[in-house]
This record gives sequence, C-alpha cells and structure tokens, in this order.
Amino acid sequence: MPDPHDDVSLRGYSGLDKPVEEFFEKHRAEVNRFLDAAESLVRQSIDAYMVQGRDHLQVAFGCYGGHHRSVYLAERFAERLAGIAGVEVEVTHAARQYWSA
Repeated sequence: MPDPHDDVSLRGYSGLDKPVEEFFEKHRAEVNRFLDAAESLVRQSIDAYMVQGRDHLQVAFGCYGGHHRSVYLAERFAERLAGIAGVEVEVTHAARQYWSA
C-alpha cells in the first residue's frame, strides 16, 4: 500500500486529515482491496463470536509511523463495520500521543 510518509508534505498530517484522505483517494483500488479482504476475515470472526456468546473482538492496523495508513484504514474499516447489527465499534489510535502537531 502506498505510504503518505514518503511524501514530505504529508508527514505532519495524520490519517484523520484531508490531505492524507486525498492521497488515499488516488489509491482507492488498493485501499478497497485491502479493506475488502480484512472485512471478510473480521466478519467471519464476528459471526463466530456472536454464536459463541463472546462480546469483544479487537482488530488492529499497524504502519511505519502509526499516523497515516493505520489511522486512515482504521477509520474506514470502522465505517464499514458500524452498520452490523449488534456490533459496537470503538476506534482508538494507540500512537496518537506521538503524532507531531
């Protein structure tokens, strides 16, 4: 997956910022291919967890610096899962404390 970190002008932004969103829009096919695969796997897990009566599933995305790809993908992934009945989605960006201002 292309890395916004490679573009010096994007280094001060996070995956929550418009310039990074625009970067990924240019790579929509790759992003969707990745998210489709991840969603398929996680939906299988959600179904199994519901049958088993489990109530917590954690999904994590990682990337080189923890503020571009992983953040953007986590946000888009949460949007995809938000509509599943019985599923509450919570997004936490673990590396947020290290993002530059």
